[in-house]
Amino acid sequence: DINPGPGDGILVSYNYTYDFMMVVMNNELYFYGDDGVNGIELWKSDGTAAGTQMVKDVNITSGKDILDVVTSSQTPIATLAATSNRVFFSANDGGNGPELWVTDGTAAGTQLVQDIVPNTVTIPPRGPEHFAVFDNKVVFHIDDHLASYHGLWISDGTSAGTQQISTGVTTLITDYLEFNGKLYLYGYNKNNSQQGLFIADGTGAGTQFIKALAVGGHFPGSSSQSPWQGNTGVMVAYNNKVYFPAQDAGSNGEELWVSDGTAAGTKMVKDLTPYLAHHSSSPKHLVVFGDKLYMRATDTGYASMIWQTDGTTAGTKQITYPLTNVSKISYTDWLRLRLSTLAPVGDKLYFWNLYNSTESFSLYTLNMFPDGIKHAGINGKLELSPNPVNDYLYFSKELKNISLYTMNGSLVDKKGQATRIETAQLLPGTYIIQADEDGSQKQGVFIKQ
Repeated sequence: DINPGPGDGILVSYNYTYDFMMVVMNNELYFYGDDGVNGIELWKSDGTAAGTQMVKDVNITSGKDILDVVTSSQTPIATLAATSNRVFFSANDGGNGPELWVTDGTAAGTQLVQDIVPNTVTIPPRGPEHFAVFDNKVVFHIDDHLASYHGLWISDGTSAGTQQISTGVTTLITDYLEFNGKLYLYGYNKNNSQQGLFIADGTGAGTQFIKALAVGGHFPGSSSQSPWQGNTGVMVAYNNKVYFPAQDAGSNGEELWVSDGTAAGTKMVKDLTPYLAHHSSSPKHLVVFGDKLYMRATDTGYASMIWQTDGTTAGTKQITYPLTNVSKISYTDWLRLRLSTLAPVGDKLYFWNLYNSTESFSLYTLNMFPDGIKHAGINGKLELSPNPVNDYLYFSKELKNISLYTMNGSLVDKKGQATRIETAQLLPGTYIIQADEDGSQKQGVFIKQ
């Protein structure tokens, strides 16, 4: 009980408008906490009461917050990000205003990165926000009402390594994904007054506007801009491309899109409701499972169904599972279904489902691969031991071009060649390993305990 009594110990949201993120670094959870004495500060936890503590009292004025939550217009949004060895966060120490801070998890290692916006600025800035992790650095946005500081920034945790990379990306980044050495993100382009898909490589020259698109029901180029949604898994890597929900200026509504990093290669996969003009299927909770991409999407506006795709129009279809009387499901239940994520574990896909309008929500599974998970283009299976594993995973022979992925397709580690890999640092869960063995590409699946 961080804040004894009825007070809230964890900052979850402000006026139900902004969601504050939690991140993990070195098996510890970092979040904004309030013990009722020191105000809102950065906290961490290892899952025990003794290991749950304030990292540092950054704003030492009694009861003062490091986040300005006096008014929602001044509250920075999505201001936590974890790289492999540090956590970045936004904080106001009471003297410099809201600025970028970094910590290694200790009080001594918690420090101001750089006073980016001098405190002589008369209009108070919101500070760094919309954090995205890229190349073990943090990419973030600053909105300070002055063009000299406004835009996209990158930092490696040092003052010398903190610099502005774009003044063209001027507003909200609603989601992001690091893929093939590039950062894919949604943003607002000041140069053409359109929101859409950007690709960045950490430099100003490498920050490119790819295509005018929108999410959240707003049309590209409209005065309304997409609300921040955080890194919600909206963007997913699959078959060497990036998939995400988006909406263009046409009559299709928000549907599933794909991009290979070029304007020509950024296109809609399929309109799931072509018979309803401007109706959005609003794909959510994209996840790679086996050799398909799965998602939730509405087909009639009344039910949130499970869909799968292989990336082609013909291969995008709805999964049939028990869900009757969909027209009688209440709007509230429909919204609750849309919030239900898809969780792949082993050879099963778990999800929350409403059987009909009179029965309760229940846990369901899709067992699509009874013979094991297989990816297109993979020949055979790797011999791995032990499985499940704790500290080391051994191979029957030396492997080359080893890649380790989570079940949602995120790259965890790469090695040139080895007879084993260390797994002690991995979080518990199911992982996919791909490698070359005797000249052919093979795959294996293992569980980290």
